[in-house]
Amino acid sequence: MNFICALNNQDKDELIAKGFRYIMSQDLDTQTIYMFKNNSDKFLNFSQEDKSKYLFTNNMFFSEGVG
Repeated sequence: MNFICALNNQDKDELIAKGFRYIMSQDLDTQTIYMFKNNSDKFLNFSQEDKSKYLFTNNMFFSEGVG
């Protein structure tokens, strides 16, 4: 998977602390999703609990701009 999605600020901060590259945030309805570039070497260090709290995807989502 190319991207990791964090669903809250705490998880976002954890990924930054682990050295993942933050790409962007995206608002979907009332939820903000934080997108990171996946790194396969660092991914191997995730615990099962970590793997269950993040979303892993090959797709990046964009919303329409306002204005």
